[in-house]
Amino acid sequence: PELRKTKQRGTVYVLFQVDKQGRVVEPKVEKSTHPGFERSALEAVRQWKFEPGTRGGEKVQFKMRIPITFNAG
Repeated sequence: PELRKTKQRGTVYVLFQVDKQGRVVEPKVEKSTHPGFERSALEAVRQWKFEPGTRGGEKVQFKMRIPITFNAG
């Protein structure tokens, strides 16, 4: 509520791995422009599902880094 009241904006960069089943593993904040958005970004990423990566026809884990931008205004 406080972030909305002050119309804050921010970007959180999240690093994580996607396992062989397409689930997000060990998400962590790499950096953020406003710490008030970090928890929400991590909660969102934990719910995501991906197509597993493949190499040579075999499913493999892979790393991702994504920015999540918030506009609480």
